[in-house]
Order: sequence, then C-alpha cells, then structure tokens
Amino acid sequence: MNADATVLLAGALLVAVALAFAALWRRALRIQQERERERESSFLAEAGRAAEANRQLAEVRAEASSLRESLAAAEAKSGSLDEALAQARATHAAQQNSLEAARTGLARERAARTDRDAELYRLRALAEDRHRLFAELAAREAEIASYRQILADVETHTPPPILGGAHDDLKLIVGVGPVLERLLHKMGVTTFRQIASWSPADIDEFDVRLEEFHGRVRRDDWMTQARELHYQKYGERIGQA
Repeated sequence: MNADATVLLAGALLVAVALAFAALWRRALRIQQERERERESSFLAEAGRAAEANRQLAEVRAEASSLRESLAAAEAKSGSLDEALAQARATHAAQQNSLEAARTGLARERAARTDRDAELYRLRALAEDRHRLFAELAAREAEIASYRQILADVETHTPPPILGGAHDDLKLIVGVGPVLERLLHKMGVTTFRQIASWSPADIDEFDVRLEEFHGRVRRDDWMTQARELHYQKYGERIGQA
C-alpha cells in the first residue's frame, strides 16, 4: 500500500471513530435527557403526590375542626340537656309536693265529710225524735180532746160512746178493718157522723195518730163513705166539713 492509501485509510478510520464517538455521544445525551425527563416526571409526580397529601391533610384538618365544633356544640347541648333535666326534676318535685298537698286536702275533706255525715245522722235522729214527740203530743192532745168531749157530753146529758152511746160498724168503710176499728174506738171515734164531720185539720191529726196507716184516710175517702153510710142508716144528710 502506498502512502496515500494509508492516509485515506487512516482518515477513514478517524471518520469512523469520530462517527462512532458522535453516535455514542448522542446516545449518552438521549439517555441523559431521558433520565432528566424521568427525574422531572418523578418530581412532578412527587409534587402531585405532595399536593394531594397537602390537600388531604387540609381536609383532615378541616374535618378535625368541624369535629371540634360539633364536640363543642354537643357539650353545649349536653349542658342545655342537663339544665332541662334539672328543671324537669324540679318540676317533678313541685308536682309531687302538689300531689301530696292534694292528697292531704282530700284526706281532710273526707274527714270533714265523715263529720258532716255524722252530724247529718245526728240531725236526722233528732228529727225522728221530734216527729215521734210531735206524734205523741198529738196523741195526748187528741186524748185530752176526747176527754173534753166526754165532759161536754156529760154536761149536755149526751152519753159519750165509751159510756154506752151508739156505735156504728166502722168496718163498712172501705179501708177500715178490725184493727183500724179498734184503734178508732180507742181514739173515741165510733160513729159515721164523727168521721163524716172531719175537717182537713182533723184528717191530718188522725193521719199522724194512725202512723202505720198513714195516708189511708184521704186515699180511701173515709168522709164521703161515712156520710153515705150515715144517710143509709139514719136517713140524714151530713154536709161536707
């Protein structure tokens, strides 16, 4: 080989080496650029993750603040509930006191009612005694009146019934049986004329004295029957008293 060929070969080798070096350089540059892009991407990703972590942290802090506010509100509400419970207990105690007072008043009212019932029973007993005494008084007055009539009949020479005067069969009057007839005889009533001449006051008097047959004189209208029986027996009309 001559010198020119050697030079050309060396030049070619240099070119080839330069080209290989350039290729290696470009490859290294691309690798470095890719690594930088990867680092940049990794940095951006880390920055994103950090931002997300900061956002989540902010949300956690906000939630914690909200929880603190809720806790404060709950504590305030608990205080209100405690106050309401205390007021309810005080109201319940007042109601219990009112109920006890009402029960005491009711017991007193029952005791007073018992006293009133006892007083009413005593007054009724007094009224019954008074009625009995009035009845006895009326009987005594009727008995005195019968004696006065006997004296008057003696003075006028008219024999009274108990001294053998005329007797009518009082059992002919509807409502008068043997028992009533005997009672009437004891009271001095033995004739139709006497019954026919009874006034309303006489009826009331005998109604009281005939206590077991109260109301029978008016109910059976003894006076009308006696007037009719007297007329049938003696032919004499007796005017209504």
